[in-house]
Amino acid sequence: MNKRSDSNFIQGFLLSYLFLLLSSTVSVCILYDKTRPEYYNNLWLLPMIFGGFVWAFTLIFRKTWSNLSTVAVIGIFSIRNVITPFIMFLGDYKGYFRFLSVENVNKGILLMLVESLILIVYTSFKINKVNHTPSLSSLDLNTNTTETALFFISLLIFVGVWVIRPDFFSGFKNVFSSTDIRVAEVEDSAKGILYTLFSFLFPLAYLNICLFLIKKINFGIISSKLIKTLLNLMVISIPLFFMNNSDGFTLICVTSLALIVYRIGGINKATFYIVIGGTLMTVFLYILLMVASMSFGAKNLTTLNQLSRAFQAYFPGVCNFAGFFNMRDYNKLDTLFYDVYSTIPFRNTIFGVQSDRRLVVLYTAQNAAPSHIIPCICQLFAYLSVLAPFVECLFIKGCIKSYEKTKRETSIYKLFNFYMLFIYFALTPIMYNGTIFLTRCMQTIFPMMLLAAFFSRNQKQKTIEA
Repeated sequence: MNKRSDSNFIQGFLLSYLFLLLSSTVSVCILYDKTRPEYYNNLWLLPMIFGGFVWAFTLIFRKTWSNLSTVAVIGIFSIRNVITPFIMFLGDYKGYFRFLSVENVNKGILLMLVESLILIVYTSFKINKVNHTPSLSSLDLNTNTTETALFFISLLIFVGVWVIRPDFFSGFKNVFSSTDIRVAEVEDSAKGILYTLFSFLFPLAYLNICLFLIKKINFGIISSKLIKTLLNLMVISIPLFFMNNSDGFTLICVTSLALIVYRIGGINKATFYIVIGGTLMTVFLYILLMVASMSFGAKNLTTLNQLSRAFQAYFPGVCNFAGFFNMRDYNKLDTLFYDVYSTIPFRNTIFGVQSDRRLVVLYTAQNAAPSHIIPCICQLFAYLSVLAPFVECLFIKGCIKSYEKTKRETSIYKLFNFYMLFIYFALTPIMYNGTIFLTRCMQTIFPMMLLAAFFSRNQKQKTIEA
């Protein structure tokens, strides 16, 4: 026991110093770069202060590196605060935001640091209060008649729509469709309430099919490990064949399915990290470069220039934060209404409010940077001022709770929801915002929760009757 504790301490000690070395190297590179724009004169402070804090904090709290929730939070913040500035350094600091000033960039750096420090401290203290489950619960791989019936209904919907209204699938592309993934447009004939209903139900249908197949494959019928592994990989990859400009959602679905199969034992550790991890990383980088190469003026940029723009777009960085401080003349109650209203499924059909005055619409318009995400902390700061980082801690609390629930869950339908929530809670402070998070909950996670609850209730009733 002592040897294991000593080994964990040494590993944590080495990780902390490697992290400090990385962040310090990035800071020095930026500090001594005479070509950086004047408004980025203090950019070197972001990786330096963040790296120094993480180094000191992880040495004090030795268990930091041993908990997945803490590692996830630090890792995601590190991409924004350390890796992205380094990519900016390599890519001549190219970005999509053109209206940048020294004052607003410095405000952005300060807000990024305050947010990072508060959320990491909160994560560590919250982790220490969690009653960690010593072992994972066994998953129930039995399928009942209700699950089987819904599986065939889902297949019937898929085939029926494919035959009767193939135009409904025009907005979906597979991962091998090259640049079509990002320029997929729905045909003009695919409009109206039926298409809206289809676009809402279809992701739920193919995810339900995936989970049902995972149960069947891993129930014990197939004895060959190789065949079982190949079939599991095929099921895990199903979302990659139905991409519709929601790249993050697709990759999160694949990751959640892979975590379930790994938990079951349908794939081993090497397959999970090498095949699944390698595939997801390749797809992500490919989409990153593709989006950057298709953007305005990209033909005159090098690959590193494009990466600099892409990393700042996907991991909203300093220029995105500075862009928030460019905003003027917006009505908080007005934008708050549309921020919440836009998350409601079938909203235009039910309520008929067609206009769109979300905060992000004004944010992108005033910065002349279309299709960009307003950072989560900036959206909260617009409404709550200095309380924003503390409210953002609710995402971290949800991340930790969701992960702990994955250890105790026995239903793979509920487990899928908890994995999805864990990932979205962890990513939202960096890559998304409250509106995007709530939209995904309303469209996918909450309906999947209702489906899981229905299956569980049906199973309990049959158990009681038996």
